[in-house]
Amino acid sequence: MLADDVVVVAEFRDRIYPGLVETGRVERGGDKPFHTVVNAENYHALEMLTYTHRHSIDAIYIDPPYNTGARDWKYDNDYVASDDDYRHSKWLAFMERRLKICRELMRSDATLVATIDEHEVNRLGVLLDQLFPESTRQLVTIVNNPKGVTQGYLSRVEEYAFFVFGPDARIGSVDDDLLTHRDMADAEGELQRPRWKGLLRSGDDSLRADRKDMFYPVWFDESTGRLSHAGEALPLDETPDFSPQDGLTPIWPIRRDMKEGPTRAAPRRSILDYALHPHL
Repeated sequence: MLADDVVVVAEFRDRIYPGLVETGRVERGGDKPFHTVVNAENYHALEMLTYTHRHSIDAIYIDPPYNTGARDWKYDNDYVASDDDYRHSKWLAFMERRLKICRELMRSDATLVATIDEHEVNRLGVLLDQLFPESTRQLVTIVNNPKGVTQGYLSRVEEYAFFVFGPDARIGSVDDDLLTHRDMADAEGELQRPRWKGLLRSGDDSLRADRKDMFYPVWFDESTGRLSHAGEALPLDETPDFSPQDGLTPIWPIRRDMKEGPTRAAPRRSILDYALHPHL
């Protein structure tokens, strides 16, 4: 090739801007908001978005390699094995570069969610604290295999998700009170049921006598199929009355074994409020 055939697209040290080429589209929503799928190496895709979406993303979900030693991800174009002395350092460097770009994309009220398992959960937590010092970080447990997966001496049933809330992020309420029966089917086609069990206190202090002010009825309106309100706490020496009143039916916190147990919220903050805002 002759020197005259070389086309100069950028001088040395000039910035080269990435671009996207559309390969196809599926249109089904009319004028509704649309989704864009970027098929690229994730680092380059994130870097490209900084030119178009810097400080404008309100939610980011990442599911990175868990670094289990199974040689399922590469660093410097080579798989990282379980016997690599720098395995954890390589993983942290890999994650840090991508999380720094995520930070540039996020709005001040954005939320970042990162899933992980026990292999790197502690290191990822420290890295997130370092990169997002102004944000609030919370770790939640996700039960993804109730049967358990053998890890070392014990079997585990869970993985984890870090939630990183920006300094201006707020948790909004939802219209599902977890109690009212809804006409919708779950993934297996079965009708979903109200999750009463999760609203009863378990473990220590799980009997009525343990929390005297937290045994009260929730009144149900059969004509509308909705819960009306929470009643007053019943004194310990009185027996629950199941008789309807003013067209409403009382629902008492009684388990299947007929043991009377307290709810997770006192009457002044009804069980309905607890179902909607358990974090308050």
